[in-house]
Amino acid sequence: MPIGLDSSIFLIVCWFALDCLFPLRYFLILCCGEDLRPHVLWFDEYYNEKYFKRDTVLRISKNTGLLFVMGTSGATNLPRTIAENVLAKNGMVVEVNIEESYFSQLLQNKKNGIIIRQETSPFLTELKNQLENCW
Repeated sequence: MPIGLDSSIFLIVCWFALDCLFPLRYFLILCCGEDLRPHVLWFDEYYNEKYFKRDTVLRISKNTGLLFVMGTSGATNLPRTIAENVLAKNGMVVEVNIEESYFSQLLQNKKNGIIIRQETSPFLTELKNQLENCW
């Protein structure tokens, strides 16, 4: 029998309280049988093909002509490697971020790197509008 919304919220709140005894990521939501936070990379975990398509993404990045990196610090190795792969094959990397990041340093003084200091939502809205005006 499915659990109602109120019961689900109660169970999740209880699990947060028990997180010190039982790590939250191992609990299941009873109403749907899925992980509470599927496909989220936790700090003690690593990227894999099953959940993050690691090998697929790395292969594709070697043939990517334009990569947008948006609102991330670049603190983990997979996003860094993807950007480095694109640059190595003379693709263009565009970072859209309101703060400095690993990518800011990587793209600085590169002719195939662009850094845009703007929030991602307004940037994407403007990009969409510009693309629509091209057709």
